[in-house]
Amino acid sequence: MNNDGFTLIEVLAALLIFSLAIIGLTRSSIESIRTASVLQDKSYAGIVADNQIVKFKILPLKSGVIIGEDTVMGKNYDWRAEVSKTQSKDFYEIKVEVIDKATEQLIIKRTAFRLAKL
Repeated sequence: MNNDGFTLIEVLAALLIFSLAIIGLTRSSIESIRTASVLQDKSYAGIVADNQIVKFKILPLKSGVIIGEDTVMGKNYDWRAEVSKTQSKDFYEIKVEVIDKATEQLIIKRTAFRLAKL
């Protein structure tokens, strides 16, 4: 008997191996896309937080909580800033939290310090 081709079992085994490889590559691609999206959100939230910190470093300071909203690249972010005095005289702490407006989850939190008199 002449064996010139593959048996049905060999073809099915090859298809199974190929299918498992494709499933693994697909999952890897999906996870990569998800990670890129999360990093993009963190980057945009960082921009919002940094902008607020810069504003607080320029404007006159007073203790308290300020809430606002910003849009970066078409996405809305809520932010909450808390300005409080520290133990050092004329030294303030500025905490900014940025929240995803759609999911209401904290994305990033930044802290800065500033002298009251520049």
